[in-house]
Amino acid sequence: MTQPSRLAIVPFVSVDRMMKLVLAIGVERFLTELAAYIEEDFR
Repeated sequence: MTQPSRLAIVPFVSVDRMMKLVLAIGVERFLTELAAYIEEDFR
């Protein structure tokens, strides 16, 4: 696996791990919480 750049703020999340997360918590919760984090970044 390629190492992330030392400038990378957020480490890469593999598709497999992302799918496991979404399936574990549900699509609606995932999108709701993701939207909240994105909105928070713009405040």
